[in-house]
Amino acid sequence: MGPKMLRTFYIAVLCALIAGDLDYGYARVRVFGIGPHVFFEWKDNQNLIKKGFLKNARVSTRLVEVEREIGIALKENPGPVFFGPRLDFNYVMFRLPSPEHWPIYWEPTTSFAPSEENKLVQNWREHKFATLIFLNIDLPGDSRTPHSIGYTFYSDELLNAIRTDYVADERFSLITVYHRR
Repeated sequence: MGPKMLRTFYIAVLCALIAGDLDYGYARVRVFGIGPHVFFEWKDNQNLIKKGFLKNARVSTRLVEVEREIGIALKENPGPVFFGPRLDFNYVMFRLPSPEHWPIYWEPTTSFAPSEENKLVQNWREHKFATLIFLNIDLPGDSRTPHSIGYTFYSDELLNAIRTDYVADERFSLITVYHRR
């Protein structure tokens, strides 16, 4: 195999990989794997965001409604605000500061070392957030138990801190807002 043929082969492989990645991205397979019926829907994805961080994104009706409820909750509740799992993108959506010294998402071994967990929980407690906002997810077998999908990977220590330091306001259908006691 000569250099020209080898170069042609490499270019063909590269083009095939690019086409495969584009198809994979188009199918939104990764988003589906993260949370079917949370924000991803195969058919309900024609709502167009008209402004802000997600401008021109096509999203589910559920996401539109969650964002509407969060907007209402933010107007009614003081900051600083903490967003739970699957809602943390709302810091940028509503131009709010994200917690300092907090991982991008809460998943021990992936976004931080398990040995750092106690330090992170202590840091979270020291922030003394006035308002917490978590996602309500009504899926089979999910009854807002401490380890439900809305509190993904949160340690018992962090969940206990939420239970003891906050009271839930469950007026909203898609989110739970917690107020500091």
